[in-house]
Order: sequence, then C-alpha cells, then structure tokens
Amino acid sequence: MNRFTLLMSGEYFDELEIWSRSRIEKYQLKRIRRLIEVAKRASNFYKTKFRDLNPDEVSSLKDFAEVVPLTSKKELISATSIGGDAVSDDDHIFFTTRGTTGETLIIPQKDEELEEYVWPAARGLWWAGLRPSMRVVMLSPAWHRLAACEAGAVGLIGAEAIYFWGSSSEKYVRNFLNTIRESKAQFLSITTPFLLTIFWKGQKRALEGVEKCITVGAPISPMARKRICEELGVGEIYERGGTQEGAAIDECRFHEAHHVHEDVCLLEVIRDDGYPAQAGEVGRLAVTRLYQGSIPIIRYLSGDLAVMFGETCGCGRELRRIELIDREDNAVVVGWKRILPYQIRQILDMDEEFCCRNFLLVKGGYGRLHIIVEGSVDTVRLKRLLEDQLDVEVMVESIGSIPIRFGYRPVIDRQLLENLQSR
Repeated sequence: MNRFTLLMSGEYFDELEIWSRSRIEKYQLKRIRRLIEVAKRASNFYKTKFRDLNPDEVSSLKDFAEVVPLTSKKELISATSIGGDAVSDDDHIFFTTRGTTGETLIIPQKDEELEEYVWPAARGLWWAGLRPSMRVVMLSPAWHRLAACEAGAVGLIGAEAIYFWGSSSEKYVRNFLNTIRESKAQFLSITTPFLLTIFWKGQKRALEGVEKCITVGAPISPMARKRICEELGVGEIYERGGTQEGAAIDECRFHEAHHVHEDVCLLEVIRDDGYPAQAGEVGRLAVTRLYQGSIPIIRYLSGDLAVMFGETCGCGRELRRIELIDREDNAVVVGWKRILPYQIRQILDMDEEFCCRNFLLVKGGYGRLHIIVEGSVDTVRLKRLLEDQLDVEVMVESIGSIPIRFGYRPVIDRQLLENLQSR
C-alpha cells in the first residue's frame, strides 16, 4: 500500500505532494503501460479491445489519450457479466453503480485492491485537517468505495473513528447531534444532503466544537458552505469526491477545486467528439485506475460531467485539479433545454431563504420543470426566481422533508415518484 515516504508534517501527508509535474506523469505512464500489458493478457474483454494496441506505442500521456480507445458503461457491463471477465464472489467485495438509467455495473474488488485507496483517502483526510488522536464521527454511505476505505484511512492517521448507528433520515438528526456532543468529536465525515438536513432541522450552533467537516455525495456551493459554518458552528468544510470505478479527489485548504490522487487514478475530461477538453471546458469524465485490480478500468466513461483546471493551485501541489459537476443522466429535459441539478443548486444558494435546501427534480414534467423542495418555502417566489434564471415554466412543490425512500439522487422519475407517494 505504501509507495511514498510518509511525511505527515504541516500540510503535507506524503512525498507525492511535493513531486514535480514531470515526475508525476512519468510515474503514471509507467503504471499505464504495465496496466495495458496485463489487461491484454488477463482480460478477455481487453484482449479483444486492445488487439492491435502495443503498450510500447504509449510513450506519453498524450499518446495514451490518442491511441487507447474509450470504454463505455455498456461495454464494461458486458465484460463483467457471466461469460465475460466475471469473477468469483468468494474473495471479493462488490460495489455497484446504477445511475438513473437502471443499468447496473458491478465492480468486484479484493481487500488488497481497497487498500490501494486507503492511502489516498488518508491523504485527503489529512488535507481536511484530521490529525492523530482526533475523534471522528462518521456517517458515510458504506455501500460506496470511498466510505469503505475511510475507516482504514482514519486508522492510518492515528485518529479514532466513531460510527453513528442510524441513517440519513430526518428522524435521526437529534440522535446524530447527541452522538457528536457526547463523543466530543472534533472531525465529522458526512454526506452533503444530511448536512443540509441538519442545517434546517438542527438548532443554531448544533455542531459547535466540530473543527473540520468533510462532505461527499453532492456539490456544496461557497454560499452554502459559509452559511453552514456560521450558523452551525463548524470550523471549516471540505469536499471529497470519487467514483466506484476508481476516481479519487479531495480539496485542499484553498477550496477552489479538487486535487486528483494521481497515484491511483488518471482522470481525463473528454469532449463529445472524443477529443480532450480544454481547461475550463465541461466534458465527460474518463477514469483509468492505475493498478490492475480484478477488473481493469481503462479510459472508462463514468457518466459524470467534469471540468479540469489548468493553473497550479495556490497550495503549491502540482497534482491536477478537477471539479465533478453532475451526472449526465441527471439532466432533466424541458423543451429544448437540458437542466442539471448543479444549476438549480447554484440558483437556490443565491437566495437566503432557499440556500442549503435539499431538492428533487422530477423527470417527465410535461413540458415544465417540476422541483420538490425540502421545508416550508415561498413557492411563488421560488417559481419566479427559477423561471427568470432558466427561462422555462416551473412547478414548485414544498414538502416537510424528502423521504429517504425517494433515493439519494437529486432526480427522480415521475412514475416512480407517484408509486412511492401512493404507499
């Protein structure tokens, strides 16, 4: 697991953070060439897909982007199914990614594969301010690879993990806050939707004493971050992100974008025409996992929309920076417009009344944007605000809380919503 000298000094967790850009890319290229070589030998899928590809042709990361084909979700689902590169369930942990399309990709991983990600997870927690002997209350989605690695990362740093028994349902807010107070936790790992629920359902200064908080699961705007810190008493909020397929990213103290953990993954942003997007240009995320694993992940289009940053971060690290914007299949089509939850979040958080509200977009809104907002809000004013910003007809529905049975995504199909509401 440990490929780098451990520093754990000041801002820096390990020596990778002080490497030059050229040294990082040299390291990645070596692993990519080995990955292609092993994939061609061990995987029936890649043996066919890379039939005419010689690893020696990949002499730079530019070559990698030009000569190695992209892999779609449909291809990888087929590759991991029975008759493809299926693996036994005896010695694997299985993670799934379904999205809103209903197509399930099953990703098998052995313990040693998960351990590869414990190190970068610890690096991200260190950036967020976790230090030895600190108490960490954790409420993270255990079904996700990021959360599965978090306990090992906390242990690697020498902090104490405290697991909350419960869920991210509104009814557990009081118990969760009691756990934080009783444990005297200084660090909190939580999902963004539950943090927003605490903001509206908890009391003022409800997180007083929590020095650092790290969130995952949905973007949190600068406006929302500032307001939560001021009203709940949190010292500082950091975001982390990643995908089941292998992307791993974390914020540094500048909070401008996420640094890529380039020891375990290579991330690209691809335009619709298949060419690399320029810095600042939104495109599709392609993930390459830089170790062999049970199933190789090479230039896999994860279904995420992302944007890469060109300039070096003020922290001095030369690790590339990226923002995951949204999921492609989260888009709701109204007339000729495709509207993303990310856009709605930016609009809501501009207004004090609507800032930090959980919401759902309903797919199949009969020519208008249907949005369900958590809590009691002025629906007429919100409708007017959204229509002014988006130039579409809007229907706003306000409910006390968004039931956990509605799922964890910010979009829901109309038929599914009607079925759930009738229960």
